[in-house]
Amino acid sequence: MSTAAKRNKRAITPATAWTLLAIMAGAMLIFTIFRPLDLLRTTGVEDPAVGLPLPLLQLDPLTGDGKPVDLQATKGRVTLLNFWGTWCPPCRREFPQIVELDEEHRANENFLLLAVSCPGQGTEDMDELREATQEFVAHHETSMPTYADPESATQFAVNAVVGLQGIPTTIVLDRSGTIRGVWRGYSPADVPRIEKLVAQLLAET
Repeated sequence: MSTAAKRNKRAITPATAWTLLAIMAGAMLIFTIFRPLDLLRTTGVEDPAVGLPLPLLQLDPLTGDGKPVDLQATKGRVTLLNFWGTWCPPCRREFPQIVELDEEHRANENFLLLAVSCPGQGTEDMDELREATQEFVAHHETSMPTYADPESATQFAVNAVVGLQGIPTTIVLDRSGTIRGVWRGYSPADVPRIEKLVAQLLAET
């Protein structure tokens, strides 16, 4: 067989090329779906939103003894803003850790935790949201106040800066209202990192 014929025999046909491309695409899809969540999201103090101000905050008390909150209420205080939902499985797993963090720092007037209960898709009734949240909070035997985000105004504002990708999402602000950390989704290791940042910011003068 001539050298040219051997080269032609080894050449990849169009059909073979498409098959290889399909296999590669399938492998990339499987890797994307099943790779760890931490590789799919940017979290913590290195998030691109760190260093930016929170543009708007307008929350109404939902359960507990909370009062309406705006950006002015965060001035001079380390603020933890946590978007969650009673219907959200990762939020339900994260909630006890958030309660522990609140109990540790609640007596500190320089700390503010804003747990924003978000309605499920297609649920906007405030009475239903309050009832579901109250039942959930009572089950966990906590007096931690929770808040509502009327018409999702705060979430829209936060999304413009942070890029909300679902809940839970936790944002830590320093005393000037600047974003210092963003955690998207839930991992058991996240809350200790959040606690570390809160403690660090509370220690700053």
